[in-house]
Amino acid sequence: MSVNLAHYTLGDMALEGGNGFPTVHATDIMDCLETWANDPLATKTVEIVQAVETSAHGPKVDGSGVFDHSSSPGVSCIDFFSPPQLRKFLDIYWKKWYPNWPTIHRPLFDPLRTPSILIAAMTIMGACHSTTSQDCADSKLWANVVEKLVFDELEQIKGGPCEVDRRNMIKLLQAACIMCIYQHWNGTNSSKKRIRRQRFVTLVSVSNYATN
Repeated sequence: MSVNLAHYTLGDMALEGGNGFPTVHATDIMDCLETWANDPLATKTVEIVQAVETSAHGPKVDGSGVFDHSSSPGVSCIDFFSPPQLRKFLDIYWKKWYPNWPTIHRPLFDPLRTPSILIAAMTIMGACHSTTSQDCADSKLWANVVEKLVFDELEQIKGGPCEVDRRNMIKLLQAACIMCIYQHWNGTNSSKKRIRRQRFVTLVSVSNYATN
C-alpha cells in the first residue's frame, strides 16, 4: 500500500500559527508523505498532525494553556507521530500498558482501520512507558494537545444531536479514557485538576449518551 500524494495539496494543509504551538508547515507534511510514501501508516501520521495542529490553534474550550509556552519542542509533531514512532509506541502500549487496562481488543486491532484520534492517544500512553527518557518527555509535550483534540470531539457530541457511528464513539471514549488516565498520573497539577473538574464530566455525559 502506498500513499497517494495527489490527494494532498499545499493549500489544504496551510495553517496559521497560534497559541504557542509550533506551526507545522505544509511543506513539512509533503516531505513526510514523500519520505514514507510506501508506508501505510503515513496516512495516519498526516491525519494526526493535521488534527493536532487544528485543535491546538482552535479556540480554547476551558481557558487552559493547551501548549506549554515555556518549553521548546524536543521533537516535532511530525517526528513524534511518524510511522516508525507510531509502530514503536503502539508496540510499547501493548507490551506495557495493555496488561493493566485491557479494554481495546488486541486481536481485532488494525491501526489502519482505527480512528487516528485513538492512535494518537495510544501513542502518548506508549511513549510515556518507553525506557528512553526523551520519549517520556515528548509524551508530556504533546499530551495536552492530544487531550484537547479528543475532548473537542466529545464536546461536539455532548453539545447537541449529531450522527455518530456507535463503534467510532466507543473508540473515541477509549481515547478519552486513555488521556484521562495519562493526565491523572503524569500531568501537571493544572492538568490533573482539569481532568477531575471538566473532562470526567464530559466523559460520563457522552458515555451515557452512547448507551442510550
